[in-house]
Amino acid sequence: MPKFVKKPVEVEAVQFKGSTSDMVDIQRWINTGIYTESEIKSRDIRSFELATLHGLQTVNAGDWVVKANQDDFYPVAASVFELNFREIPDSWLERVELEQAELQIKTDALNKTLNVTHKPEYISDQQWVLMSRQKFHQNQYNNILKERIQIEKSI
Repeated sequence: MPKFVKKPVEVEAVQFKGSTSDMVDIQRWINTGIYTESEIKSRDIRSFELATLHGLQTVNAGDWVVKANQDDFYPVAASVFELNFREIPDSWLERVELEQAELQIKTDALNKTLNVTHKPEYISDQQWVLMSRQKFHQNQYNNILKERIQIEKSI
């Protein structure tokens, strides 16, 4: 059976915390495209119905309302949202730090694969050479990112 990876897509999303004022804030965002949080928080309502392109859907406290495109809003359970989305950092430095952290994980995994006494039989000689080259360049790129972070933090 074929397997698939979800494409990275940037979305806007707001978490519904369960109050009437949260519901009003989300409805205003859907209607106007502008999200502002109410200063006054109101009583707990726990859920509300959201009109989506696929009909009415219930939004429960803790769920996220995601804007997929101009007219398509839909609820996503908090557990599903956390698995599929991460917040985009505001500053370029935070983005570089995130990129470096993700690259470090990949580099560590590659190093673990290559730092063995014997090449695994399931990896061809040609692939082994390419992976070794990849390790070299990946380590260089990782070091460049670390240096950029260090320079920026020392300013």
